[in-house]
Amino acid sequence: MIGSRPAHVAMDQVVDFDIYDPPGVAEDYHLAWRALQRPDGPSLLWTPRNGGHWIVVRGEPMMTVWSDHENFSSQIQMVPKADAERNRLLPSYLDPPRYGPYRKIVEQALSPRRMMNMEGSVRQRCIALIESFAKGRCDFVKQYAEQLPIGVFMSMCDLPMEDAPTLKLWTDRMLSPDGTPREEVVRFFADYLGPVIDERRAQPGDDVISALANGRIGAEPVSRDEALQICSNVLFAGLDTVVNFLSFVMRFLATNPEHRAQLANNRRQIPRAVEEFVRRFPIVTQARMAMRDMEFAGATIREGEVIVIPSALHGLDDMQNDCPLEVDFDRRNRQHSTFGAGAHSCVGLLLAKMEVRATLEEWFARIPDFTIEPGREVICASGMVGKVIELPLAWDTTGEAACDANAATAVERS
Repeated sequence: MIGSRPAHVAMDQVVDFDIYDPPGVAEDYHLAWRALQRPDGPSLLWTPRNGGHWIVVRGEPMMTVWSDHENFSSQIQMVPKADAERNRLLPSYLDPPRYGPYRKIVEQALSPRRMMNMEGSVRQRCIALIESFAKGRCDFVKQYAEQLPIGVFMSMCDLPMEDAPTLKLWTDRMLSPDGTPREEVVRFFADYLGPVIDERRAQPGDDVISALANGRIGAEPVSRDEALQICSNVLFAGLDTVVNFLSFVMRFLATNPEHRAQLANNRRQIPRAVEEFVRRFPIVTQARMAMRDMEFAGATIREGEVIVIPSALHGLDDMQNDCPLEVDFDRRNRQHSTFGAGAHSCVGLLLAKMEVRATLEEWFARIPDFTIEPGREVICASGMVGKVIELPLAWDTTGEAACDANAATAVERS
């Protein structure tokens, strides 16, 4: 869908850029987006694609758009705008103060205590998956990244694991459009979750869906429709973002032997590495809607226009981070908005970081050195969430490297 340039948009602010298919995205998702950060170029760009919208490409104005809900509303969170208007889900599209009570329901369901209590079971899943690989190779996306966070989330929600592939397929259709109408995706999740919510409202358990479906706004319980929207929204996040973030991290490590060696030789460095990966490899793109005519970051914005916020570009902004393409585990003062900012910052960040940290610790304990399988190509794709399609990894199983790594882990943890 290609629109025309509005009269108030300057010519040097116009770029032909489709956020669902940026030029060069197959080779490198993050570099495809970073092409928008032109030296001395505008901080906001206008693209006629997907109905026409702004893209904020620098970190400082990005933080304002994330945080200033009075000027930049969450009523619209994706493009095209018409799709977003037809497919709103609680609580994401609400602005403060209405947003707060609904967010509290999600925060209570995904509480830090629940996350801490899950770490042992998450780590056991990591170990079981890694040790299930055929010797010397795996498709990391299919055999690990799609298994760990989705398995963890299905367990948290007390949903059957055999349903996971279908739920992931429909989540992908929402966040990386393939032509399936978004209304059809929303309807699928409503049909799937409806009976589950009815059951959990009648007989609550100690699971996330029970907590969400029985939440209260003040003294009043949420309605069935509100519960459906909240649960659908949480499932979209839980079944997609960590899957793809893990794949970008492992792709980087597979192609950067010095960084691999740093973590293999000193796994105490992994928590710092996770923080740097969070800065370097953000994958979520959201949108906001202008609530009034305004002059902002050198652009004239009209009420009702949509501003897209690609989190990938904040951490890669050389005005915010020195040498932003470099991965430096000892970097100080990292600037990014990978988990958003302001009232709508990501509720699940503790779980996400814990899954990534546990993955790297258990992986390097067993597979200290690995590469992309020779002759295989790694292809990326864009959407509201960036992704790696396949990640074929290979490693040498001869010698005692894995045994030595396991022994070193035992010494480190003793």
